[in-house]
Amino acid sequence: MKILKSIAVSLGGVFFAVLVVALVQQLGHTLFETAPGLEDATPEKQIELIKEWLPTAPFGAIAMVLVSWVSGTFFGSWFAARFTEELPYAHAAPTICVMVLCALLMLLGLPHPPWMNIASLLILPAGYWGARMGGGPSGRDQSASSEESDTLGSDGGGSNMGAEDGE
Repeated sequence: MKILKSIAVSLGGVFFAVLVVALVQQLGHTLFETAPGLEDATPEKQIELIKEWLPTAPFGAIAMVLVSWVSGTFFGSWFAARFTEELPYAHAAPTICVMVLCALLMLLGLPHPPWMNIASLLILPAGYWGARMGGGPSGRDQSASSEESDTLGSDGGGSNMGAEDGE
């Protein structure tokens, strides 16, 4: 039963990340103009229109894409870490991997400005911080590791090294 919950939490983090990306990008489309003619174009024509539009696109329109990736990764990782009892970083890892893969595919598929290629590396610390805020070292998993070290002894291995009686 525990494995099913782990899978559900990890998939929930990915789903939540995609939802946040969609919402932030929709906000970006509301705030900034997109390439003209996208609504009526076929998918192939849309790619051509975007490739023509990107060099003249407003900075804010491109930055909103980056903001969506980073915020989606943060909140998806937070979600996955928040709703698990143990290993928050492991549960957040699928979200981070999916977001890195999606960003990489987008960056390779369309000609983005060089700053966007470099700034997209912010996805990694966003995932880390999301998992940390959701349940990282300052949260639930640290208490479990401190209980374990109390039962093993001060050196963590339960050995008798340094015992005065030579036992």
